[in-house]
Amino acid sequence: MLARIRRGNFVEDTRETVAIFTKEWLASVAVRVRPSTHASYSRNLRLHVIPVIGSLRLQQLTAADLNSLYGHLLTERRANKNCGLSPRTVRYIHHRPLRA
Repeated sequence: MLARIRRGNFVEDTRETVAIFTKEWLASVAVRVRPSTHASYSRNLRLHVIPVIGSLRLQQLTAADLNSLYGHLLTERRANKNCGLSPRTVRYIHHRPLRA
């Protein structure tokens, strides 16, 4: 454990889910971003991210899970061309939330 701490890859054992983390994160960034930006982050997380990966434990979240999320969002778009997310919106979800 000490070696992992020194290397900077130690993660405290927790049962926190992606949904809980994003709720806390949204509250923390509310004072640093414009209200419209916060609303956009909140909407994208609530409508698109949390339903798909919100129940995963944060410690168990992998790059494969995120790639699966993005694929799901794009597939939903292709399955019903009149609704769903555009590739641009999926890129926005990938780049913006959790980086502010």
